[in-house]
Amino acid sequence: MATQSFVRFCLRVCALCSLTAPAFATPVDPTYRFSWTGASGYSLAGSFSFDAAAQGSVIQVGNPAFTFPVPREGAGPVSPLTSLTVSFFDPDSTPLLSYDTVANGISDSVFFAFQFDTVTEEVVLDSYFNIGGGEIIAGVQFFTGTNGQSLSLFQHTVSTGDGSPIVLDSTSVPGVPMGDSIVTVERMTTAVHEPETFALLALPLMLLATRRRTRPYASLRLLTPRERHDAPHADLTQRSATHGSVCA
Repeated sequence: MATQSFVRFCLRVCALCSLTAPAFATPVDPTYRFSWTGASGYSLAGSFSFDAAAQGSVIQVGNPAFTFPVPREGAGPVSPLTSLTVSFFDPDSTPLLSYDTVANGISDSVFFAFQFDTVTEEVVLDSYFNIGGGEIIAGVQFFTGTNGQSLSLFQHTVSTGDGSPIVLDSTSVPGVPMGDSIVTVERMTTAVHEPETFALLALPLMLLATRRRTRPYASLRLLTPRERHDAPHADLTQRSATHGSVCA
């Protein structure tokens, strides 16, 4: 009966813990993966994360809009964005170049531009977008354009002037539906719980296991000096009685 009461107690504690566990959740930087595929088969894949405190807002960092000449104010702190990486691939899915455009909240690209709605979890439509290499050096690749209208993957051919970039691929060509000229986004992370939460959930079961293991010995007690003295004599008396009954 006592064991059943204890089991019910453990179940109540576990139920309480399950209700209060969200209070112990540790916010982690939300992380998303994003991708794009051009009309000719070139593609990109990457990920970004931002401070959890920015949840519920629109993140707008780097150059706010495309102008000519191309704005170059994207380098430096880009809080609340904490990281952004991107890799480019040819039509055969062979890796080309990869860039850590943002690391530890700092952008290394003067051309960087990024706007993300944390509520709809989408890159803002009609927003200027520029990621990848941020230097005008021959061979450097970058991805830019207006999300929802025209997006293109470029590669610099020279290290002077504007780099004379060539278009590797684009979705701003005739026959490409407007809906295909977007950067698609998918969430990767959720909040995690502190280790102490799981320890709290496991504690009642640990107590139950300990109780069940120690219960068989609960009725044992130490013998008094008198009982220890009489025990050998009682054993001899029992043996004599048994021997006598056998002989008879």
